Order: sequence, then structure tokens, then C-alpha cells
Amino acid sequence: MSAKAVREYDGKLLLAHWLHRAPIPATDAGSGSKFIQPATRLAHISIDTGLLRLDKAQFDQHVRSTLDQLEVSHPWLLTQKLVAKPDQLIKRRGKSGLLLLNADWAEARVWIENHAAKEVH
Repeated sequence: MSAKAVREYDGKLLLAHWLHRAPIPATDAGSGSKFIQPATRLAHISIDTGLLRLDKAQFDQHVRSTLDQLEVSHPWLLTQKLVAKPDQLIKRRGKSGLLLLNADWAEARVWIENHAAKEVH
């Protein structure tokens, strides 16, 4: 059996796409409860780390402008609690300090800006 690593973001997109299209399982007539799928909220940030080799100030500006654009395209970021983590097929992100949980956008933004240029070992 072969296996290929799948990034978490891509896996969640697949689930979000197909769960809405999956047939609803038969429910017992007496149970009366139905599962209602919540809206999927994913925001993927792609940062060009190649700019680090050229100019740190230019890289920092690139990160800030990317996050500014994200606020516009995903306004729910400003009102929801968030999780921030690198999607680089890294194991044990929590033990390595690469996981931010239950943060507002201001906290997540600072965390992303601080971790965007760091190399993971």
C-alpha cells in the first residue's frame, strides 16, 4: 500500500467539499435530531520566503500586505477565535511551539508575523 503526505489544509478542503455532498444516513424516526453541517472556515496564507534572501524589510512588508489582503477576503477572521499553525507536514507542532490556539485576529496576526521568517528544525 502506498501513501502520500497530504497537507492539512488540502485535507480539510476535501472534507468540506465532500461532506456536503455525502448522502445523509438514515435516521431513526424517533430520534428527531439531524446533523447540521457548520460553514467551513479556512484561510491559507502563502508567503514568499524567497524574499528573505533579498531584503528583510521587503519580506516584512510582503507578510503585512498578505495579511491585510486576507482580512479583506476573509472578514470572519476579525470576529472568530482562530488557530494558527504552519502547514508544512511537521509532526508535534505543539511541542515545538508552532501552534496558536483560541486566539483573536490581532494575536494570530502577530504570531504569524513572528513565525513567518523562522526556520523550523
